[in-house]
Amino acid sequence: MNVLFDHTVFVVQRYGGISRYFSELIPRVAEQDGVDVSVFMGFYLNEYGLERQRGKFRDFFGIRRPAVRRTHRLAMRAANALLPRFARRCRPDVYHMTAYGAPQYSGPRCGVPGKRVVTIHDLTAEKFPHLFAEEEARGEEKKRLAREADGVVCISEATRRDVVELLHIPRDRTVVVHHANSLHVTPGGKRLVERRYVLFVGMRAAYKNFDRLVEASEEADHVAEFGFEHHGNDAGVVEPGARFPRSLEGLLAACVGKDQDAPAHRVPPSGASSTWARLFRVTQQRLRPALRS
Repeated sequence: MNVLFDHTVFVVQRYGGISRYFSELIPRVAEQDGVDVSVFMGFYLNEYGLERQRGKFRDFFGIRRPAVRRTHRLAMRAANALLPRFARRCRPDVYHMTAYGAPQYSGPRCGVPGKRVVTIHDLTAEKFPHLFAEEEARGEEKKRLAREADGVVCISEATRRDVVELLHIPRDRTVVVHHANSLHVTPGGKRLVERRYVLFVGMRAAYKNFDRLVEASEEADHVAEFGFEHHGNDAGVVEPGARFPRSLEGLLAACVGKDQDAPAHRVPPSGASSTWARLFRVTQQRLRPALRS
């Protein structure tokens, strides 16, 4: 069986949950007996290194581009134009889209052969549209993509329920495959942060509830005893000073290391597994901030 994974998430996501998921999944699929995998990354900016495993793939195309603002749309259009030609060459039995925005929207098949499969992680934008810009929601595109797909992979039973109820997809066309964890290291060594802390993992987008954490800290005195750590696309780990920032602006400043009273420890989102393991091992509170469908 030949399986094709496309470019859509790798073109727009330098770091992030979905691109990490596919960067972990695709090489493992390629290792399965009787499965040939082709990967079209397009003009990508993703930093998880999937391209370094191209030796496992039957066919591969990808050209790294610099992370320049306002270039996502152009890079996506260029990749969209090249995908059908690549697909005709590798002739997949299954075409697995990695995100929303590929040329399947301009026609039923658009020159890409094979059964269609899509993974839907959540329907947060559909349930909380007021927290998303219109161009980010992609509600109609997601709905059309799910309805055209031959199979829909859901990452939880909750997501599957929303796909059936909100997108009106027959349940027998859905399957639940939970996210796994590739963190296998044994944490050790000195603590990165000596004080107690709350570990916040995620971006500062509205649906991640970052501001609500700040508001909650103002209601609970004990939170002020904790340090605060943030991982996201443009921040690292921060060890605050003795005083917990009481405003959103102050907390943001601390997170990016601009507050002299809150020395920052830079840890990229793609940081070493040992670093993540040490942080998760000793944290007193782990916050899963996103509004979940």
